[in-house]
Amino acid sequence: MSPVLEVTELTVEFGGLRAVDDVSLRVDRDSIMGLIGPNGAGKTTTIDALCGFVAHAHGHVELVGQRIETLPPHQRVRAGLVRTFQSVELFDDLTVRENLVVTATPTRWWSPLIDAIAPRRSARDVDVDGALDIVGLRPLAEARPIELSHGQRRLAGVARALATSPKVVLFD
Repeated sequence: MSPVLEVTELTVEFGGLRAVDDVSLRVDRDSIMGLIGPNGAGKTTTIDALCGFVAHAHGHVELVGQRIETLPPHQRVRAGLVRTFQSVELFDDLTVRENLVVTATPTRWWSPLIDAIAPRRSARDVDVDGALDIVGLRPLAEARPIELSHGQRRLAGVARALATSPKVVLFD
């Protein structure tokens, strides 16, 4: 079976500091893998590099057999690689459901123009209810993030990632 994510000799450097040193890993479909280490070990930097938020100095990243290390973050998301963040940033003026719809609906540069003329985004476009069911938040779908506990906000962040129907989710 070919891996869904394969990383070969990923290295990240900041000036003269090597933050991630030749990380190689293979993630098979329907599997869970954890990066374990103390604070400052490079776990978040590795996730940032895989997602394109920091430049890597060396190495290859393949998602379902396709090299993605040169793609910008938004194209990696479109390819199926999504992540959660340590700090949950939700739109407080939107409901939980609307937060998922906004972040999971594919857009292009012209999308705001089309939406201004004929709004089209809806929960039907993405699997919002499925993502909310997985994390147990469907009863709170119409709540505003400010009404949620910290743990529920974290789960909303997970649901937001799952609503994109990703191939790989990286939890930070």
